[in-house]
Amino acid sequence: MNHLKQFLSAFFALLIIGFGALSAHATTINWSGFTWDVRDNENRLEGPGWPTGNRFSQKGVWVDAKGYLHLQIFQDAAGNWQCAELQTQQSLGFGQYTMMVMGVMKNGQLTAIQNLDKNAVFAMFHYPPTTLGPDGTHEMDIELSYWGYDKSQYEDFMNYSIYSTVLKSATNNLAGQNWHGAAMPSTVSTVAPQIHQYYRSQSSMLWQAKDGWSLKPIVPPTYLQGLTTTQISQAPMPLHFNLWLNQAKPPVDGKPIEVVVKFFEFIPQK
Repeated sequence: MNHLKQFLSAFFALLIIGFGALSAHATTINWSGFTWDVRDNENRLEGPGWPTGNRFSQKGVWVDAKGYLHLQIFQDAAGNWQCAELQTQQSLGFGQYTMMVMGVMKNGQLTAIQNLDKNAVFAMFHYPPTTLGPDGTHEMDIELSYWGYDKSQYEDFMNYSIYSTVLKSATNNLAGQNWHGAAMPSTVSTVAPQIHQYYRSQSSMLWQAKDGWSLKPIVPPTYLQGLTTTQISQAPMPLHFNLWLNQAKPPVDGKPIEVVVKFFEFIPQK
């Protein structure tokens, strides 16, 4: 009987360990009050718009004991760089979208997000399901990146854009991407967390960046108003976070890239 008890104890212990390992890299996670689907296609190169040449792994997304979200680009055993993405199961519409970005890991320490590898792109964005529209439509986002340039060569680290509800054509001047860039001032703290947010309404978009401690604006807000229903989507869509490699170029130092986000908040329009 004692041998049976020992066997069962060991068996159930292994089950617990196994389930724990699975939950550490789940295809669905709960974070900041939402259920998120984690993108996972390790062995498939993504085509145009998804972004080109990138692979995505569920192993690069997890929530730590503090409730912070981690997104990591890492190199797998085959030498492929794996990126990270997740999206809400719920479609979200007009209102305010806020994230507090704790920063990017450097040598085991958190440092401000503007120290992101020049080949990496970190984003919070709406993206249409295929039932709503093709790539290049409906999207609205905050993308933080140097797009492969050295910091001294590229000023607009904060990239704000919205896409029209139809693809751009020679006969439709209102269609296409509406892009605005904002530089990260050199006076911004290199250790403080940051708040990045946008507010979408029926005819306008507002983007803001703030110091995470003082809540003072990092740069003046970017505001677009008077947009038509062709220029700005009216549809609720899943909200995404991702961390990927521009043009699929590897990290400059050949090391993993890890971004930490404290929370996400959505306040619906009243």
